[in-house]
Amino acid sequence: MNNSVHIIGAGNPFYGDDGVAQTVIQCMKLDPYFKDVSFHDILSDPFALLEKFHPNGLNILVDAARMGLKPGTIKTFSPDDVSLPTNWTHFSLHGISLPEIFALAKQLDIYPNHLTLVGVEPKHIGINQSLSKTIELVIPDIIKTVKQEISNYERTTNYSHHR
Repeated sequence: MNNSVHIIGAGNPFYGDDGVAQTVIQCMKLDPYFKDVSFHDILSDPFALLEKFHPNGLNILVDAARMGLKPGTIKTFSPDDVSLPTNWTHFSLHGISLPEIFALAKQLDIYPNHLTLVGVEPKHIGINQSLSKTIELVIPDIIKTVKQEISNYERTTNYSHHR
């Protein structure tokens, strides 16, 4: 069984804070903690998520998410959390809701056993913008959140990506 850890980034790096996942992944690749982690960037293509899911491993999706919270707020969700509140049905900023992608993954029998979503409330999203200072300042916190999710997974599955 493949219990690997996969970090999946979604967003457009040329669209302001929507590119937060790409910056987070670049930073993680420099951190020895993540040396055995696989990174995947689906950009703004929600259907590419279907190709990146690893059913027996830990999947962590990092994305900008309009949650109606203070910009820079970081929240983790299970897929069930996203499908319940109506104001989160368009968790992703990419035109199709995550619950629709998750339903399709289930129909295709590729839905992961372990999936966590890390949402970051954007401050500015616009063409040809860079990350806002607000989002730049929370990148270490996003990475800390991802590390905590990996640690939780390791505790519950007796898996260690540090092997």
